[in-house]
Amino acid sequence: MTTFKDALKYLSGNDIKLGKIINLINPQIKDKNTDDFTSLVKIIIGQQLSGSAATTIVGRLDDYIGNKNYNPINITTMTNEELRLCGLSNAKVNYVKGFAQILLENPNYFKNLKTIQEKEILDELCKIRALEFGQHLFLQWAPYLMKIFFLMVMLALIKQSKNYIKKN
Repeated sequence: MTTFKDALKYLSGNDIKLGKIINLINPQIKDKNTDDFTSLVKIIIGQQLSGSAATTIVGRLDDYIGNKNYNPINITTMTNEELRLCGLSNAKVNYVKGFAQILLENPNYFKNLKTIQEKEILDELCKIRALEFGQHLFLQWAPYLMKIFFLMVMLALIKQSKNYIKKN
């Protein structure tokens, strides 16, 4: 799987000027502050909702669980009604609980994902009921979108560095 550092190394190796700029700026990617399960549950909650609606539901779930990191046990022990009271639809209750069950049956699910190729990762993630159909197309393109995103970041950094160089 392509990482941010891999992308920087590739870009630096293929363009001397860009490599110098990358070395000068030393861009870093911010570490995420939630685990993989919590992140995916929040993505499922936020699907087809406005940002503020998703934030409200996530806040209610945080309050109910008592922290901002979810785990399969605290999700599966909640009743469907409790999850509904937090604001999840019936479908999302089933998706989140189904995904939690996958992790209870296979605690190394995310660790295993990190050892396989991007295509296999997409196929595996699409087995999660909440990520089917329309998401499959997004997931197929996600690795390429990430690469495009990194290129856009690099272009923005180049522009910033040119402005920096002009000023100094």
